[in-house]
Amino acid sequence: MTTATPGALAVASKTAGTVALAAAAAPIFTFTDEQKALLRNTYAKGATEDEFALYLQLAGTYGLDPFAREIWCIKLKAGDPALIMTSRDGYLRIAQRDPNFVGLHAAAVREGDVFEFEPATGNVVHKFGAKRGPLIGAWAIAKHKQREPVARFVSITEYNKGTGAWATYASAMIEKVAETIVLKRQFGINGLVTQEELGTMDAIDVEVIRDKGRVVEVETGEVIEDRGTPSDLPPAPPSRAQQVKSACTLADLKRPAYNALFEAQFPTMDPTDLGSLSSEQFVDLLVAIADSKK
Repeated sequence: MTTATPGALAVASKTAGTVALAAAAAPIFTFTDEQKALLRNTYAKGATEDEFALYLQLAGTYGLDPFAREIWCIKLKAGDPALIMTSRDGYLRIAQRDPNFVGLHAAAVREGDVFEFEPATGNVVHKFGAKRGPLIGAWAIAKHKQREPVARFVSITEYNKGTGAWATYASAMIEKVAETIVLKRQFGINGLVTQEELGTMDAIDVEVIRDKGRVVEVETGEVIEDRGTPSDLPPAPPSRAQQVKSACTLADLKRPAYNALFEAQFPTMDPTDLGSLSSEQFVDLLVAIADSKK
C-alpha cells in the first residue's frame, strides 16, 4: 500500500447522491490487487463491486487507512445497501487536516449542572453541579476559522439502549454522538456513517454488530450472543484465524513461510496465538502477508 498527497479530490456517491470533498492534505491510498482482495474478504465482506469501489474511493478521499480499521464496510443484511463506516476518531482525523480547524469541545450534562445552550449562536454555559445526578445528554461544538461554530445538544433518551458499551460508558458514548454530529456538519463529511450515529452500533472497546438477535464482535468474528439467527442474515465476520488463512492463500504463503514471517515480526510470540496480538499488530501482520507476494 502506498500513499500520495495530491490536491483535494471530489468523489460522487451514486447511491447516496452526495459529493464529498476531502482536505487537500489527505493522503490518497493505493492498493495492490492482493491487498484489495484481502480487504474485500475481511473489512468489506459481502459488498457489491460498486460498493467496494466506493469504499476504496472514500478511504482515499478522506485519507482513512482500511488496514488500520479507520474505515470499513458492513453489510448487515443481504440485499440492503452496504454501510461505509468510520468512528468519531475518523471524523476528527478528517477535520484536523483542514487548516481552518480550530477545535472540538464536548461534555456530558447531568441533572444538577448549570447548563444553558443557545442553538442559534452556539453559545454554551456549562458548570458541573456540586451534586451531579442522572445523565441528561451531551453538547458539542466544532469550530472553524472561516465559518460560524456548529453546536448541538443530544438527549441520552434518544440513543441509550442500555446495552453493550452504553450500559457501562453512557456518558462517553453520548459525548461521541454529539461530536460526530457537529464534525460532520461543520466539515461537510458525506458518504460515511459512524458507529456512534447508529443506535445499533457500540463503539467503545468492543465493536459489535447487532442484527436481529445476533451480536458479533467485529474484531474477532466471535458470536457474543445468539438468540436464534435468521437464515437470511449474512455470515459472521471472519475470525482472525480465518483472515490470516485467507491472506496466506491470496499471497500463496505456505505454513513454514508464514511461521517464519510471524516470528520475524513478533519474535517472542506464538504464531498460533493470534488473540495475543493487539489490533495494530494484527493489521501489521495482514499487511506483511500481503506484501510477501511482491
